[in-house]
Amino acid sequence: VGISKATLYQHFQSKDEMLVQLMVQSYKRYIIWLDTVAEQSPLGQLTGTMHYIMEGNIAPLSGLMRLGRETILPIFHNDKQLIDLHGQVMQLLTGIVRKGQAQGQILSETPPDVVLSAMWALSNVTMSVEDQANHDIHFSDSDSYAAHMVTLFERSIKPA
Repeated sequence: VGISKATLYQHFQSKDEMLVQLMVQSYKRYIIWLDTVAEQSPLGQLTGTMHYIMEGNIAPLSGLMRLGRETILPIFHNDKQLIDLHGQVMQLLTGIVRKGQAQGQILSETPPDVVLSAMWALSNVTMSVEDQANHDIHFSDSDSYAAHMVTLFERSIKPA
């Protein structure tokens, strides 16, 4: 970040506190973003969420996950604000899925937690631009890897 460790620790008591603040900021940005798409259809909100994730808007969280579940989960589970924000996000997303199911936009027989798990799983297995280059995979801007993943997700939750 361009500052010394000593300066960084003037703002945070520990590395854990710094990680908590990073996660809190990411959750809060995501909740604000969800509010900006609230007028879209539920299917639009969920596919928009896939785009949001795949465009790197939660990149700091994916970076944290590289530290390992053993490192991150205890930090997460020991912070009430993080637990509350996670619960709020899950409640919002579950509400979007249920609304979409009630409107016939999303498969009604698929439990909301399965829909959300599929969204997170697909977004977490995406290839970076570097991975695409290493595998000689080329997409034009209008035909991107992310767009294919979003289409795959949409087709998996949408009634035939």
